[in-house]
Amino acid sequence: MAININNEVTREALTMLAAIERVAARLYKHFNEKFGTKDGVDWGKMALEEEEHARFFETQKRMLDTVPNVFGRTLISLVELKRLTEKLSGIAVEGMKDDVTLEKALRIGYVIEVEVSESENIKLMHIKSESLRKVFDSILIETVSHKEQILRAADRNGVILSAA
Repeated sequence: MAININNEVTREALTMLAAIERVAARLYKHFNEKFGTKDGVDWGKMALEEEEHARFFETQKRMLDTVPNVFGRTLISLVELKRLTEKLSGIAVEGMKDDVTLEKALRIGYVIEVEVSESENIKLMHIKSESLRKVFDSILIETVSHKEQILRAADRNGVILSAA
């Protein structure tokens, strides 16, 4: 049986995208336990949404077995996506510490949401299915919404944010 190289690249990309979402979900769950919503960010809701995104990416991986051409030609750089996964995992380690401050939590959450929302890798996924494309677009919209929620909370709490 021949291996569809494009599907293998897509499968690996979906694995990394799910990993990124799960990192954010665990981190936001930790922030929710530590800060609740008193800082103006609904960390618990964001954690649930990130976990939902991870499940979506996992489902799409399984879909490749039954609908092999659903994604069309993938232009994703696995090297860049791996770099992003490692960067965000490293940042998340800092956020999981027990002594994380609200200021640090807001900064970490902001960096994660900026990195994901501005990732060309996600935007470059060519998806043939219109309904599937809409789901991907809605994930990006939620990511931007998370970023904006964190920005508003930072402003209310006097925290200056930078994505660098």
